[in-house]
Amino acid sequence: MFWKVTNFARTHGLASSATILIQTLVLCYSVCFSLGCSEQNDRAESREALPAGDHLQSLASLSPGMTELLYELGVGDRLVGISDYCAPVPKHASLTRLGTALTPNYEAIVTTSPDLLVTEAARGAPIEDLRALGGTVEALPWRSTEELVAGIRRIGGRTGSQDAATRLADRIAEVLSTVPDDTAPSVLLAMEHPAGQLTEVWYMADDTLHGDALLAAGGRNAVSGMEGGVPKISLEKVIEMNPEVVLILSTQNSLTDGEREALLADWRQLTTLQAVRTGKLGVVTGDRLFVTGPRILDVVDRIREELSSLLDGAAVR
Repeated sequence: MFWKVTNFARTHGLASSATILIQTLVLCYSVCFSLGCSEQNDRAESREALPAGDHLQSLASLSPGMTELLYELGVGDRLVGISDYCAPVPKHASLTRLGTALTPNYEAIVTTSPDLLVTEAARGAPIEDLRALGGTVEALPWRSTEELVAGIRRIGGRTGSQDAATRLADRIAEVLSTVPDDTAPSVLLAMEHPAGQLTEVWYMADDTLHGDALLAAGGRNAVSGMEGGVPKISLEKVIEMNPEVVLILSTQNSLTDGEREALLADWRQLTTLQAVRTGKLGVVTGDRLFVTGPRILDVVDRIREELSSLLDGAAVR
């Protein structure tokens, strides 16, 4: 259980967290994970083996993807608190909001006192502060397919839902292990930009979950083999790469024709780009596109659908 409350409160001060816009979540995903989570990864890799029968009961999550995983595993009814970013769950609308992976609400965590707190091991996440509260904390790196699959199995062991975790992990591993052949189109998977302000491109790298999702959907990542760092390239670099297809990831659930056109108009100014000349510019929409976890399978379907539409309805595998 969570304890050591008095000393921890004096040290940190339990002020309420400010509201963080969804754009910040997208930026944090891109920067934190593309830069790597070396310190957190090192700790994750050195974690002790799970004791047999260590099935913790009351659960809390600081990540939308972790929350969705717990529901997928059939243990969502044991949640006592969720992340500020989690979508509302009708039958559990009264669940306490606990802040985020980067800005946890320590007071709320202490109050809910979960047996197990799960979060993502992002750079800058105060994992040791959370552990100082005295409870069991699982901070999992979810940047790659391998990490996601291992994390699902681990949470299954922690919550006594090993069978469900094995089925889900196996399914994700099978889907995301798909690699298209050399005839697959080269695709730039870009994040949306403010209309009229396409001066650089934030992209999804090939060594990330979204990079694997693109491969599984039937496209080859145009940004392949880039060294680590901020996942951002210049327009000149985009023109040099000359992708056959450009897919823009929009965090809107849907776009009107006007909104879609405004988003694509800036790209159409890059007239030498093959994707522009052949009309292969597309938009993939969804307000949860950047939620890592089991939802990545939905991302695969959305990318595949848009690719098929752009490629004259040809089957994409």
